[in-house]
Amino acid sequence: MSMSNRRTFRNTHIFEGKIREYELQLINFALAIGERRGQSPIITNLLTYLLIHEQLTQKQLKQLTGFSIGSISTHLTAMMSMGFIDKRFIPGTHTNTYFLKIDLGPNLSNLKKMSLSYLNQAREFLKSKREDLNKIIDKKKEGLETILNRFNEIEVVLQIYAKLVEMLINVDDIKDFDYDLKYHKDPYYTTEFDPEIKIIEDDLVEFFTYTPMFFGKQELFSEVFAYFITRKKLSQKNLRKLTGLSAGKISQEINNLLELGIIRIVEKSEKGELIYQMDSVSLSFLKISYNILSEYIVWKNKLGKIHSELESNKEQLKKLNGFNEIYHSVNLFLKITPIYENLYYAIEKIKNKMESSLTI
Repeated sequence: MSMSNRRTFRNTHIFEGKIREYELQLINFALAIGERRGQSPIITNLLTYLLIHEQLTQKQLKQLTGFSIGSISTHLTAMMSMGFIDKRFIPGTHTNTYFLKIDLGPNLSNLKKMSLSYLNQAREFLKSKREDLNKIIDKKKEGLETILNRFNEIEVVLQIYAKLVEMLINVDDIKDFDYDLKYHKDPYYTTEFDPEIKIIEDDLVEFFTYTPMFFGKQELFSEVFAYFITRKKLSQKNLRKLTGLSAGKISQEINNLLELGIIRIVEKSEKGELIYQMDSVSLSFLKISYNILSEYIVWKNKLGKIHSELESNKEQLKKLNGFNEIYHSVNLFLKITPIYENLYYAIEKIKNKMESSLTI
């Protein structure tokens, strides 16, 4: 859409009355999904407002979100570096307006392209790290068996996601999707890694914390999550040593991971310290995706209700500022919901199969 066809940058971004209520419901919808992802609420707010309004300045984002200009600027810069958004200069001003670079249209073709790109990045990264491990595989380094087996699991889940993403556009293919799972329990784990293995682990943790594939997740979530991927079994004391985070922050994130079913308590030490374990890397990723997609199921009826109200009261509501933006956004979410709903059931099938294999 050209600049001439867009709204002016006065106060047209401020919606009122029922339209503002609907806008806040869409924000809450996005926040619910973001929370399931471990995503920063600031990132979620900014992305969703840009989706609804198409383009906004930092000042307008501040008015809508209540976040400081400094925080908004920092997060916008991060999103631009990841290629999610861009900015353009408003002629005759000293101001930039920001907009999404990713087209989230109902056919999801751009989302598919972006997702495959990130999956390929992850595959290339794992390939390079496996080559590093192969160079020292004969040295019997402590932690080698653990991290090799965890690498195998990550590759399994990347294969699953790649197949699902390839079928994003065809809803029926997703619905009928199954995966020939060849999964075995991993008996290996250690909480101590040889220095050479630790260097590779550090690279892996950095990847999970900062790569675009996991962009938007709160750093704390990504770092603690990553160490459970590499170490499998850890205590809070182990995590404090590895991350340098406070006991309070570690405890908070442990509780989040327990609630998501990503880790479980497996034993208590002689000193009474709880030991936590991520049984399966693949299953943990699938559980996160399953939990995220479950929000689309929960919100499906809520979005349908908003749509019905917009249709029933169209003549009155379309006089209010923001009607077109909200109407378009609600329709967009409703069009992509069936795709995510079928993804949900496909992942549920694989998740259940994997959970069954773990109990054998």
